[in-house]
Amino acid sequence: LGYAVQYRDRRSLFFDADRDKDGLICQAEFLKVVRFLREMDISAAKEFIGINGSQSEAKNIEQWLERQGYQPSETVLSHIASMLTDNVCTLSDMLRILSMAREERAALIQQSGGLTEEHAERLCSRFRSRTDAGYQILPRDLERFMHELFRTPADSLKDRDFIASVIKDNCKGQGLDLAGACRSVLAYDNHHNEDQWRREQDAIEAAGFTVARVDELRRAHFEADYESHGMISKAKAYVALYEFLRLNPAQCEILKKQLDKLGDAGVEIDFAQFLNLASAIRPEGSLLGARNGR
Repeated sequence: LGYAVQYRDRRSLFFDADRDKDGLICQAEFLKVVRFLREMDISAAKEFIGINGSQSEAKNIEQWLERQGYQPSETVLSHIASMLTDNVCTLSDMLRILSMAREERAALIQQSGGLTEEHAERLCSRFRSRTDAGYQILPRDLERFMHELFRTPADSLKDRDFIASVIKDNCKGQGLDLAGACRSVLAYDNHHNEDQWRREQDAIEAAGFTVARVDELRRAHFEADYESHGMISKAKAYVALYEFLRLNPAQCEILKKQLDKLGDAGVEIDFAQFLNLASAIRPEGSLLGARNGR
């Protein structure tokens, strides 16, 4: 849809919209997210008019769009300038301007094969100059890039084999064009997300956590993820579970041993591993109650 929403804001919207707390967004819940986004647009537009009044210059609007997370092209900026009659800008005008910026952003996302903005930007930053010069992307270079992008552990042979496989599938001759590189990154991203979801479901089932407990743990993991990449360090996992569950000394020792067992694989902990750690501790009482008591 083209909305410029940062990771942490997206996750917050997800939590608010997920009414049944099952970790998934159904159609009705997705429509709720869209409604939240539209309300955010209206609020931002009203704030702009409240600060700048109805008299506004195109430069002010450009700067405002950039603060909202958009990077409008010269074409869009030209259209915006033509909309401003005598520099008068109404709420309807501001919402139309946001719509134009979103539509352009959505088109760019489609051109990059559906990659997230972060992945598309990093891919283009690494390889655009090479492909623009008429050269292909070498498979080994793309493979190295994807290992960096997805933080693939050195001993994760299954993931590394999958990455090599999707790159090979998208090769044209001895290398790849930018579209093929986008498809390769997207294929692994989808595979990675599906695998992560399955591991989370397995951990939930094994632990017997209720839906409410999973939601509370998900929020605890999210709040510890300051870098917003879905992973947290061992130290952050320890602090998050200690504070969230109010662990006693015996439970702290159990948690430390479980973290040590992870070895190098636990340098960064995703939500599935976080669930397994919480399950191993098995503290008394309600997670919700522990959280509310903080």
